[in-house]
Amino acid sequence: STLTKDVDKTTYGGFVDVDLADGKLSLRSL
Repeated sequence: STLTKDVDKTTYGGFVDVDLADGKLSLRSL
């Protein structure tokens, strides 16, 4: 899984975990 800073900036209070293996985008709240 990779975390991009650009995506992290747009998601306040959470982070987007992009799993390239599955090609799925999951939003997880902190």
